[in-house]
Amino acid sequence: MHVRGIAGVAVLLLFVAAAGCGHVPGGGSRQQGHGTVLQGAAQDSATLPEGYGPITSLAGDPGRSGVWFWDDTKSDLSIFRVDSQGNLQSWPVLSGAANVFQAISGFAVTSAGIAWLGINSTLTRLDSSSGVARTWQIPPPADNPAAESYQPSGQQGQHLVQGIAVAADSSHVAIAMTNASSVEIFDPSAGTFTQIAMPAASDDPVGVAYAPDGTLGIAVASYTTHREDSALLVPPGGAASPVMVRVADSSAISSDGASGFIVGSTSPSLVTAAGTVTPIVLPAAHPASITVMPDGDLAGITSAGILEFPANANSSASATAASVTVQLPGEQCLPAAGSYEIGAPTTPQPSPTGLCHPEADKMTVDGAGGVWVVPGTGGASVERLGT
Repeated sequence: MHVRGIAGVAVLLLFVAAAGCGHVPGGGSRQQGHGTVLQGAAQDSATLPEGYGPITSLAGDPGRSGVWFWDDTKSDLSIFRVDSQGNLQSWPVLSGAANVFQAISGFAVTSAGIAWLGINSTLTRLDSSSGVARTWQIPPPADNPAAESYQPSGQQGQHLVQGIAVAADSSHVAIAMTNASSVEIFDPSAGTFTQIAMPAASDDPVGVAYAPDGTLGIAVASYTTHREDSALLVPPGGAASPVMVRVADSSAISSDGASGFIVGSTSPSLVTAAGTVTPIVLPAAHPASITVMPDGDLAGITSAGILEFPANANSSASATAASVTVQLPGEQCLPAAGSYEIGAPTTPQPSPTGLCHPEADKMTVDGAGGVWVVPGTGGASVERLGT
């Protein structure tokens, strides 16, 4: 892997996860739609060698500067870490039958440098200080017959990891799996799995997150109502019964880093551990998904770049006016493709001039406020952004 560094660039506090890929033309700092647009610059970047596929999961190092991710070849899977000086470490953790058909996964890293990876039905724990990796076969969750009915017959009964969360004290790991009606809870100290049942057998856990106080939040999709509009809150230590709360959108869930969760993507809400739901006001350029920044702002990926906006905006107009969009580093625009009709020659199209800015496929923020992104130019590199 080749790593390069670009010095002398300030870091912007931003984070998000997930969007499409492509290019948008752009220039320097300017006002756009009453928000500010800034030109981003790469401080450090790492490009995977030939044979690795697109990077699908990023996790910022929660205790220091750096980013974690996993990637694989046709035969082996490794976990990687790149720090702010461009130093790269890698640990091979899976091979053979355990390393096939990873359409979805779960990935999380603790402040102690423990990486947790869930792929298919295998759970892997990597201790980066010793380099020791352990794996467990995740037992089947409670089945969801309604979800199974939508699967091809050959895939029924198959449960794949689609989300992982680690408690702040690392005492438990929550695992959401497909076509399930329960969440698996792994106790690392005992090496045992237990289950938390969903309120109904047709409730599918699509994501999991832990609040700082240990409350487990579960984003729920219902195959009875065919809606994603609920979140299940499980108090720590069985102190009280789980509570289901209604939200506008429960397609995703993450910790807000303070007292609760951000639930949803297109219509997100802030949900406290006690169950209070507050809709989040988005700017005009809706990000694909959002999270809370270290400074309390929110951010997300849009086609124009990384959008940061205030968490307490009372209207879309005020959120837009206070927003800042950071474009990914510019690169030479590609020639435009010609148009084609059957029986007619290719018609050349005007090519863009100057620099174009790739969109971001994935993004995360580390404990030092560094921003790491996977540019949508092939998906096999990461870079730390500044302005």
